[in-house]
Amino acid sequence: MHITQRTNGIWYYQRRIPLASQPFFNHKTSIKTSLRTSSKSEAIRKARQLSVEHDALFAKHSALASSDTHQHSRVAQNFSQKLSKRYLINKLADYSSRVLIASQQLYGDGLSTKTQRDAHYTGLEELQDELRESVDSLLDETATSYELRQHRPWRLLEGAFSTEHLATFETLSTQEQDKVFIQFVANSNKYLTQLIRSFTSPLQAEAIPELPLDYLAEDEKAGELEESPQGKMLSECIELYLQARKRDEIHEKTYNRHVARMELMQRILGDVDIKTLNREAALSFQQTVLSLPKNINKDARYRDKSLSEILALNPEPMSTSTANDTFTDVNRFFEWCVLNEFIDRNPFKQLKVKQKKRSHEQREVFTSDDLKVLFSQDIHRVSRPKHPHYYWLPVLALYTGARLNELCQLYKADIEQSDIGTWSITFTDSRPDQKLKNQSSLRTIPLHSRLIELGFIEYLYSVEHERVFPELKLQRDGYQTAASKWFARYRDKVLPNAGAEGKAFHSFRHNVADHLKQKGLPKSPVAAILGHAENNETFGRYGKGYSMDVLTPVIEQLSFDVKITPWDKLS
Repeated sequence: MHITQRTNGIWYYQRRIPLASQPFFNHKTSIKTSLRTSSKSEAIRKARQLSVEHDALFAKHSALASSDTHQHSRVAQNFSQKLSKRYLINKLADYSSRVLIASQQLYGDGLSTKTQRDAHYTGLEELQDELRESVDSLLDETATSYELRQHRPWRLLEGAFSTEHLATFETLSTQEQDKVFIQFVANSNKYLTQLIRSFTSPLQAEAIPELPLDYLAEDEKAGELEESPQGKMLSECIELYLQARKRDEIHEKTYNRHVARMELMQRILGDVDIKTLNREAALSFQQTVLSLPKNINKDARYRDKSLSEILALNPEPMSTSTANDTFTDVNRFFEWCVLNEFIDRNPFKQLKVKQKKRSHEQREVFTSDDLKVLFSQDIHRVSRPKHPHYYWLPVLALYTGARLNELCQLYKADIEQSDIGTWSITFTDSRPDQKLKNQSSLRTIPLHSRLIELGFIEYLYSVEHERVFPELKLQRDGYQTAASKWFARYRDKVLPNAGAEGKAFHSFRHNVADHLKQKGLPKSPVAAILGHAENNETFGRYGKGYSMDVLTPVIEQLSFDVKITPWDKLS
């Protein structure tokens, strides 16, 4: 019956693979897999079932071998590739995710107290987050393949394999292993949701998947020998992808960016069968993007011109940062295509190039002398400017470290006074016309005493509008458009070299970060003031926001050698 028992008591099924069938099993000569039982009668029953399945499968292979040799070789090769790139990957991912869930279920069933079970449920939810974050780091290329393999989720994947599974897994290419990992995470998160529900809401629980017998036990459907169907056209995949992105309810600006980059991708690659795209096409795409100018869709010089005509003009290439952002979005598109089985692999991975920033592309801090010049002009010393934001935006940025649009979109209600008289300012996206860079940007910080001394509260009371700067109008990029253009003109006028040195309005934010860093202040409260994500798990996952009592002495450390006339003293 092709079974043997190991010293640990577990029975194993083993079977020689006939020569005609070996091409369908990656040219292995034998099958050996655990029957996962120490009962001989149960092992015999399972082995009989496997034997029947393999007899039928081997008979098909033998019949193929007796037919036209060339036809057999071609079909066998196609099927072998199908097993290694799709079927085998799916089987490995399914097996490992079920092992992970089975171990978590067994552990939960063994807990006796409510406190232990509650802690276990929390741990399962955190595991879901950890799995998602690892896949995001892979898709966004924020972690290298080596770094990803050091993450706990990758260790969970490998730990779920038997010795035989792991040996098979290690024969796969890096890209194929990544596909196993992505599918493993997708399956595990789905099963974790079912498992959590089975603990917390037994009446609404879905059945937890059982552990598979073996990933090499091909069934009739997997054994069908078919030619790979023709793939979808690139334009069709793009349309489906954009529909999926729209369902994600992303910002309109983000969606329009995806549209523009997908159109550029199709313009370069052509509307081709997506399965014909390979690494050579990806590298050609990379070189084309790196040669194209910025604002290719907006600049009148490039209107109605083909890509070859544009490149013939020898334009100044787009920045490396912009090109890399394009590669990130294209990589995400092809990963989505892999997950939806429109293409077997992603040839557009790791197209990013090392960024060699030119001086004008870097954001530098304003020097002490720069600040003295910026704040020694009439708008901060003598007379009130045409628009109040000319005065207040640079001052607010210097004493809050906030981003330009965060300041431009402020409402008067975002500045509040507590019962004990402390003033605070909240950067939020609670209104339809407000938006933040990310979730960590949502924050409330103390209002620096220097802003109060300069008359910011009195200015607020004088504004007969719900917004702090009603003269700024909402545009595609928020309320910051006019203010950004004004400050660039103002900077170039008073600091002619600042633009080439990479100094912009955002430099005020760097000034604040650098100033607090040089004071030797703890990183966590400074991150809370600037709206940076807290990477430390203790503070980031479990910590609450800092109180104003904690943040006030931190922000009051901001002290700059600039003389500014209070708002009400200007003529």
